[in-house]
Amino acid sequence: MTRLLVVWMLSALPLAALALDDDPAAAFAAFESRLLAARHVQLQARVLATGALPADLTGHLEAGPRNAMSLDFSGTLAGAPRTLSLQSDAWRAHLADATRQRDETTGGEQNRALLLTLARAGLLHNLARLANLEGPERGAGGAARWVTVENFHHPTYALGGPLEGLLAFGFDVMVDGRIAGPARLWLDPGTGLPKRREQTLQTPQGAVTVTEEYPEFVLE
Repeated sequence: MTRLLVVWMLSALPLAALALDDDPAAAFAAFESRLLAARHVQLQARVLATGALPADLTGHLEAGPRNAMSLDFSGTLAGAPRTLSLQSDAWRAHLADATRQRDETTGGEQNRALLLTLARAGLLHNLARLANLEGPERGAGGAARWVTVENFHHPTYALGGPLEGLLAFGFDVMVDGRIAGPARLWLDPGTGLPKRREQTLQTPQGAVTVTEEYPEFVLE
């Protein structure tokens, strides 16, 4: 009877929580696979950073089939006001920052590259590129080799505060095969999707400490 009760209790738990408790690397891989396979991704985010690249940006991202994307963030980056926008379809991408703008041919793996980098290293890097009117890093291909994640740590539950009940785990962000710095990701155990990320990454300009919050994260 006790064994049957335990089996029933486990089956009633969210799959994301079970996977995370068992193996955070597998839970992360499951989230990333869902993200890359989704036909429609929609999220809202706030990006706060200190150090070599200070930032306070808020906005939204929508990504669909055939590299359709709408990305709009505003706030400050590197001490300057920013109004960043990327609008694209299968053929053309329009990049803008306030009155500065340019068009370019959409990279064949633009959406995949941006979403994969989002999962592994967050939004800030590609927002900084957009401020320079550059499309997503490795938009033509190769993002999966450029940024990777390794050395996952045992997950914990957040106790108290606004993150209470969320499942969190740490890992190392790798860029070009080298450790760029540690990151920590908080997942909603009901959806398996991120609510918060914290990381400190080493860049050629110096260390950048970043907090990203995702009040909305929807995959369809």
